[in-house]
Amino acid sequence: MVERKLTGLIGRPVTHSAGQYVFNAIFREKSIPSFYVAIDIAPINLASFLNLAGEHFSALNVTSPHKNTVIDFCGKLSSTAQKTQSVNLLVFDNDTITGDNLDVLGFKSLVSRNEIPLNDKNVVVVGSGGVARSVIHAIS
Repeated sequence: MVERKLTGLIGRPVTHSAGQYVFNAIFREKSIPSFYVAIDIAPINLASFLNLAGEHFSALNVTSPHKNTVIDFCGKLSSTAQKTQSVNLLVFDNDTITGDNLDVLGFKSLVSRNEIPLNDKNVVVVGSGGVARSVIHAIS
């Protein structure tokens, strides 16, 4: 079996994402035989796409509006994805899709790197989507 090296981002819209430029530049620089593509997937087409994706992709990043709905397609979820009920990374391994949430780690890293003091602070989170739930999980 040929190892899948196709990766990407699914969401709607995805034209604003710089991920494909960043990841493909890294792949070229590091001589990694992989390619990252941004794919605009309408919610009505999500199930059909994911049923075929495992044959071609090794992993996919997930953005709005699919961060919550992809959970239904995951055979496994990381503990963070379970707690936040939000997935922004799908990993395809044989016939299993594993969902993970890296937004929590990303937010914690941002806070730490910029030395933002959140202890004993009141914080208002605006929004109710996957990232909002991830931020709430990170600060609680």
